[in-house]
Amino acid sequence: MRATLDTSLKIELHTDNFVGEVQNINLSESLSNDTYDELKKAFGFLGVLVFRNQNLAPPQFSEFSSNFGPLHTHHLAEKTFPENPEVRVISNVKKNGKYIGQYRAGHYWHTDLIYLKQVGHATILHGIKCPPVGAD
Repeated sequence: MRATLDTSLKIELHTDNFVGEVQNINLSESLSNDTYDELKKAFGFLGVLVFRNQNLAPPQFSEFSSNFGPLHTHHLAEKTFPENPEVRVISNVKKNGKYIGQYRAGHYWHTDLIYLKQVGHATILHGIKCPPVGAD
């Protein structure tokens, strides 16, 4: 018997209940503790949550992310925002001959920092400009 996700959030399930696309939510606005509890529950059940059409500044991204646990600053954090070093820029875009973010940081599926005493609970990505297919 398969378990089901019991939540008040509107979530469209994808890929055999491994990915949930959360509908009708704006992450740049303050969310209630109840909403965060529902998101955590959905994340624990599914493993991957997708929030489309979000426009988050680095402080908003940090604030949203911090509701899922302590934030880590990656040891290769040379491409970050000064006020939000926990937000790492990953990009293949060049300006004036230099990458604007860390290039090739996400080319292959991997788990970061698993050697730490306390590993991260989740990785949260905010795609600004993404290709229609593929991951490069």
